[in-house]
Amino acid sequence: MEDYFTGIDYLLYSHKSNKEVIEQFNKVLIAEGYQYKKGDDKPFIKEYSDFFYYKSQRMYDTHLKLGYNTRLNGEGCIYLYTGAESLDSSFIVPDTMDVKHNFYQYVWFMGDYYFYALRLPGDINHCPFSKRIFNILAKILKE
Repeated sequence: MEDYFTGIDYLLYSHKSNKEVIEQFNKVLIAEGYQYKKGDDKPFIKEYSDFFYYKSQRMYDTHLKLGYNTRLNGEGCIYLYTGAESLDSSFIVPDTMDVKHNFYQYVWFMGDYYFYALRLPGDINHCPFSKRIFNILAKILKE
């Protein structure tokens, strides 16, 4: 069997408390019929916490067999990893990288931020389910 990666990762940063964001994100997904497993039995801590979301045992089992996918009614499992990070340097904006012309656009983030690493079954530009879940998190972060 070949080893392969599944899922697409999206990394978002915000000053908004990750405890508040997780509570809102969980509320929306639970209302849609999702349940979740927390990465460990420890209480939520702002430094690092992770959550795995799935709708049914069948979805969970399909995920274990195939990886991230949307084979069940166009929906799939979701993973969210969050933590606090102090940023004090520049980052290259990946979409602006042009190695041939030696051009890179930088952005500076200074101070303490919360990060949200969201893993979805597909590219948000091509997978309606992934785009919808991404937009849920993005909306929460903007409010």
